[in-house]
Amino acid sequence: MGWFSLINGNFKPSDNYLKSHNLEDYEQDDVENEDYDVEEDDDAMNMTRTCDKCGKSFTLADAIMEYDSFADGTSYMENYAGEICGECAIDELEDAWREADQYQ
Repeated sequence: MGWFSLINGNFKPSDNYLKSHNLEDYEQDDVENEDYDVEEDDDAMNMTRTCDKCGKSFTLADAIMEYDSFADGTSYMENYAGEICGECAIDELEDAWREADQYQ
């Protein structure tokens, strides 16, 4: 299952990706599609974004690499999809782990 990234306020594939790929049953308000692979969407992966949490500029490629290498088995795209940078996503994950430890 491929999760779309946040592009111009909407979860979607890049326009160039849509021009060159057929996403079966794709509708404009979808947030995912089984035929989509964000890592094949060069525009989405390399677009400069601004983190909603810290304001730092980042690319989706960097955020995915940073987060997924830290959070073994947890998907950046499934949880954040380009809304926050990898560093802030890791901070949120560590906060969740600490909170979970308090209740065990």
